[in-house]
Amino acid sequence: MTQQIKIIDGDGHIFEDGEGIARHFPYSAAGGRLRSGVFPLNSHIQYSLTRTPPGAFATTPDGRFQNPGPEGWLEFMDQVGFDYAVLFPTAGQRIGRIVDRDYAVGAARAYNDWLAETYLRRDSRFKGIALVPMHDADAALAELRHAYTELGMCGVLFPATGVHLNLGAKPYWPVYAEAARLGCPVVVHGGGHWDLGMETMNVSTGANAIGHPMSLAIALAEMVLNNLFERFPGLRVAYLEGGPLWFLMALERLSRSYEAGTPINPRGELLHLPEGQTVADYIRALIQAGRLVVGIEGGESDLAYAIKVAGEQAFMFSSDFPHEVNTQTIRKEISELREREEISDDVPRGRPTLVSHGARTAFSIL
Repeated sequence: MTQQIKIIDGDGHIFEDGEGIARHFPYSAAGGRLRSGVFPLNSHIQYSLTRTPPGAFATTPDGRFQNPGPEGWLEFMDQVGFDYAVLFPTAGQRIGRIVDRDYAVGAARAYNDWLAETYLRRDSRFKGIALVPMHDADAALAELRHAYTELGMCGVLFPATGVHLNLGAKPYWPVYAEAARLGCPVVVHGGGHWDLGMETMNVSTGANAIGHPMSLAIALAEMVLNNLFERFPGLRVAYLEGGPLWFLMALERLSRSYEAGTPINPRGELLHLPEGQTVADYIRALIQAGRLVVGIEGGESDLAYAIKVAGEQAFMFSSDFPHEVNTQTIRKEISELREREEISDDVPRGRPTLVSHGARTAFSIL
């Protein structure tokens, strides 16, 4: 019997409508205003002379992105056969670069309200990832509750770079605690590439290739070694847009480093493993418990080996639409995933997604 397979895009992107978002800015009556673009410009490291693949979505003849909007997204989903799409910001990932705290708080609220109005209420196949202002824990808590419980978002975004502290830092612990209490997934997304030592690189292609996975590896190390998963038992985290191999590197290097230099842990706040358990063992247990997942795009040459090392439940599929992709490449990637022998029959082919498909231990966000 042929099993009906649902295909969920675990990481797609919208282009922000500055005027539309500005209409939701909570401080307008007090004379506050948003800049026309709302969020800071692209990282200077990503300005480049490069070409996108032939037929890439949402590009003009001169190579610039154009906004597909909700109608373009729905057309894309119908063409490819997606049942749901989890929507992330584009410029909004740079909210942590904003200096003015109150502007950031208002911008997060305005973005989330706009996303709910424009996409989530337009079609139930759209699922939203919310922004929270990491500048202030109280404000971040309030926005997390508003977005998850009132707007129906399915998770909150923590940029891998561009926030004021590392993602394991204690001022952020109340936010993790609330996310765990509510069952709201935390999603760490690569991009930006600030403060990673890439300012001296003179070809942006290299910075783009290395910046995403390295920023995710740093976030994973900080969150695991600061013991967030044990401190907050309900915490679930996804690490997106870096491919699978940074994760294998992190498993090996963290295990070796922990063994060679185990933290003394005088205050009992850091990860403490029992004798014989490695960091890699610990992280694999989180995967099996449905608490940690890594984003892939399906065409990675070493995905079979990654599945062998980390297990099929470690990975979920992302399209990255409308950034540098086309219908043919996405269909090809989905077809390859569905045909992989490494993905067992009890998990539908094409499963690396953000949906559980009924498997109790799969990472679920919908």
